[in-house]
Amino acid sequence: MLLRLVLITEIFSVIICIHRIYGVKVKFDMKTVLLFLGLLIVLEIVNTCQVSRLFSLLVYFLIFLYCVLKFKKSLFETIINNVLYLVVMTLLQFACLVPAAVVLPQNEYGRGLLVNCAVLLICIFVLPSLGLCRFAGWIRKKEKLIYLLLSAIFMVVIFILMQAKIFHGVRIDSFLLLIPIIAVTLGLKKYWDKNYKGNTVPEKDEYQNINSENKYNELLIKIRMRQHEINNHITAVLSMHYTNKTYEELVRAQEEYLGKVAAENKYNKLLILEDSILTGFLYGKLTELEEEAEITYKIEVESFHTVIPAYYIIQMLGILFDNAVEAVKDKQDTISRIHFEIREVGTGYEYEVRNPFPYVPYNEIEEWFVLGQSTKSIERGVGLYHLKYLCEELKCDLICRNIMVEKDNWISFVLKVKK
Repeated sequence: MLLRLVLITEIFSVIICIHRIYGVKVKFDMKTVLLFLGLLIVLEIVNTCQVSRLFSLLVYFLIFLYCVLKFKKSLFETIINNVLYLVVMTLLQFACLVPAAVVLPQNEYGRGLLVNCAVLLICIFVLPSLGLCRFAGWIRKKEKLIYLLLSAIFMVVIFILMQAKIFHGVRIDSFLLLIPIIAVTLGLKKYWDKNYKGNTVPEKDEYQNINSENKYNELLIKIRMRQHEINNHITAVLSMHYTNKTYEELVRAQEEYLGKVAAENKYNKLLILEDSILTGFLYGKLTELEEEAEITYKIEVESFHTVIPAYYIIQMLGILFDNAVEAVKDKQDTISRIHFEIREVGTGYEYEVRNPFPYVPYNEIEEWFVLGQSTKSIERGVGLYHLKYLCEELKCDLICRNIMVEKDNWISFVLKVKK
């Protein structure tokens, strides 16, 4: 009889704890009654029949199935809440086990009943004030489940050790509880390591995204405004033969006029990228650099889809642009020009930023990527080092080389990323 009371109080504690985590009042409807009977039957079989302790794992499956059918949440949220209830129940049982062992050191069933009654009272009167449903939501938003699972593993291990000390043995179902928790921990860690960087942009850099979106919208507005002027430009070019007496004068006048039109619309090709944040950044950055150097660029892509988020591409290109403009400002004996290019090559894209620069031996180029090494000053020699770090983290390739362009030596940085 005492054993049945132990099982009943434990089942009630689990059911109430689960409802507290979901933030729902306990209602003993058909699903809840079936869960209660199912758990009671499984635990009764385990404790009274000669069956393997592995059979007790059916308890956790029934509870998981109940959560899926009862609360109808996503699989990910259901997993989080199930792990959370396991952690809460383990903590409560562990906290109540020590004083119960002092009060009833020899009576196992009496000690178990005392522990479960204490846990049940805590679930009824204390857990509602803890806001476990808000805590579960915080875990989902902040993606702290890994830490929660590691804590669960730690507490289960402590619980097992306490069992070994107090009861002179370990229950196999408590030990097997570690297996699903460890499996979920490893699986989610692998998933987040793969996808976290690709799906998350640090909150402190939201301003960069907003600013890039604004620049993108500015470019669109300018293009739409100039579309209304195209007929006037065509008329002006065709009418130049009335004001120029010779063919040579006509050609020069048309070239000069069309050059101005082309200059006004030089950044229209950036829209090929179909990424508003990256396009806005490039438009804003290139127009900003025009104050320091002559800017040329080329976009050679059919479609633009890369696995690396625009946030990180902006970081890396920003370093290359800043490095290039510093180079053309500091070197008075070179042409103040910067060329930018995006090429689609096989299974990836190449971003090239180059500028005129005296020939640099390749052993010196390697030193540019060492922390604190810079041709400008020690304090400013972190850009290329940080770029190298980002490339290693994101598995990108970076090539720096001397190339000849129109009989002048240029320094070229080529960033290679996968589609």
